[in-house]
Amino acid sequence: MIPNAVRAVVLDLNGVVTMDLNQAMPALAEALGVSLEPARLHALWYPLYLQASLGSITPDQLWGELREKLAPGSAPTGREEAQWLAGIHLKEPGLAHTLARLTARYRLGLLSNYVGRWARAILDREVLSSYFGAVLISSDVGVRKPDPEVYQRICRLVRVPPGAAAYVADEEEDLLAAQAVGMFPVFIPGEDATSRVGLHVASVSDLLDLV
Repeated sequence: MIPNAVRAVVLDLNGVVTMDLNQAMPALAEALGVSLEPARLHALWYPLYLQASLGSITPDQLWGELREKLAPGSAPTGREEAQWLAGIHLKEPGLAHTLARLTARYRLGLLSNYVGRWARAILDREVLSSYFGAVLISSDVGVRKPDPEVYQRICRLVRVPPGAAAYVADEEEDLLAAQAVGMFPVFIPGEDATSRVGLHVASVSDLLDLV
């Protein structure tokens, strides 16, 4: 069960609210119009994604540099991002209904290593933005999990101390960092299939049975 002291639930985006970006390479290849093995495309894309998720480069720069890696001298079409994001789906159906029910008991927040423009586009498209009282994306602050700063900051944004917040994520490293600052860890299988820490649930909707 989620402890009675918890007054806020903070969700990860990637792998919890949406499918894991690492598993979206076929959708990326289709958006780029290329035929590459997912592992090869990931090797080209991921270093640029890390920079964009820290705000070191813009999403437009990411697409430009990725095109240059794929075909030197080529330029982005301007359609890659919208086409790729269209292939990023929610991890479970009925999520809006789940979030609405959770807001009856908890303040909700979102904390994710992601590109802010992408995160906001997905939340707006799925009509989920209004459920989150605070959204903290790594590219907007220049810091990625598992840095303790971002966990402390999201707790301030949802206006509770860490000991009154739960963090729901699919990576054990992120949950260990959340636990270290005092948050209650909840694990959903995703990028990591298993975790030695945290309350284990199969989906966000399972949280409704634990409140």
